[in-house]
Amino acid sequence: MSKSLRKRINDIENCVLQPVEPGSTKLDTTELSEAEQKLFQKAFEIKLNFELIDSYEPSPTEMRIMDEVRDRLTRRVLDLFTTWAKATMCFSDKALEFLFSVRFWWFMHDVLIFTQQARQESLIFEQKGKSWKLKEKEADETVYKTWNHDLFTRESFTKFYRELTEAKEKHV
Repeated sequence: MSKSLRKRINDIENCVLQPVEPGSTKLDTTELSEAEQKLFQKAFEIKLNFELIDSYEPSPTEMRIMDEVRDRLTRRVLDLFTTWAKATMCFSDKALEFLFSVRFWWFMHDVLIFTQQARQESLIFEQKGKSWKLKEKEADETVYKTWNHDLFTRESFTKFYRELTEAKEKHV
């Protein structure tokens, strides 16, 4: 490739591919159903109350609304990501799409378990203090005994895939 062509391509990339500013992505709620628009509007009101009132404690109903909004957003983000990833990485190859999907959902499954375990560990340190040292005897009496230590390993993937295929066989 000539230097001038390489320079033009580089100039175009620099103009087009500007870094994304954190927080600059906006949610267009006009594409949501009417029920979802009402749900999101209520969530924005709850968030505003929380920001404006120092000692504001959301009610259980408000917490359920916030949880539902978070779950819906998560599902939409994951759908957007998987649709984009399949189109740009798998090029309509059904075998590659299958492999991508299984590996992606296995990774998400293990991330969820890892996050839950990290929260459990945080609770232990809150209860016992930051200076608490884990000893083998204490490990048998704590949450560590039940931890999944095979996350992100071949064994973890094999178990996930086996459970996935067994569940699919039950539904067929």
